Amino acid sequence: MLTDLQNLFSQQQLIAAVAVIALITGWVIARISARMKRSTGSGDSSVELHRHIRALEADLRVAQKNANEATEKLTTEHQDLEEAKKSLFETQSWLKEKEEQIVQVKDDLQFECSKTKDLRRELADRAETSIRAEAQLKQAETELSVAQVGSEAVIDEVNRLEAERKELTGKLRALQDNMLDPDELLGH
Repeated sequence: MLTDLQNLFSQQQLIAAVAVIALITGWVIARISARMKRSTGSGDSSVELHRHIRALEADLRVAQKNANEATEKLTTEHQDLEEAKKSLFETQSWLKEKEEQIVQVKDDLQFECSKTKDLRRELADRAETSIRAEAQLKQAETELSVAQVGSEAVIDEVNRLEAERKELTGKLRALQDNMLDPDELLGH
């Protein structure tokens, strides 16, 4: 693209220079032709010839001055073109650097997004595990309290039965003490 731009400007500058030179040359030839037509009609040809030569020299000086101005303008435009090329190259380098930075930032952003997604998934898994553990803990606490109430009921029942057994054992001894031995009753 830069080479095409250079070729386009070089061709345009060359065409402009050729056009200026052709214009100046045509003007000089027209002036010479006009002077020669005038000089052929006069009587004093050597004076006329000297005038004609001086006029041609003046025209040549004007043409050279115009050519020098065109050359200077062409040189200035060429320098401007070189500066524009340099600026374009610097801008292209800057754009390339920025594009590389954009690609790097996009890659970093994708990496960070994937890390964030993984962390969210891990946090969700941990929260789910924590909720399940809390539910199991509550269920275990409920079962433990049911088991504790049941064991207290069993202990109460065992204690009641133990008291009842002691009471019955006491009554049985009292009865046994009060009771006569069957051998004694029969006289033996």
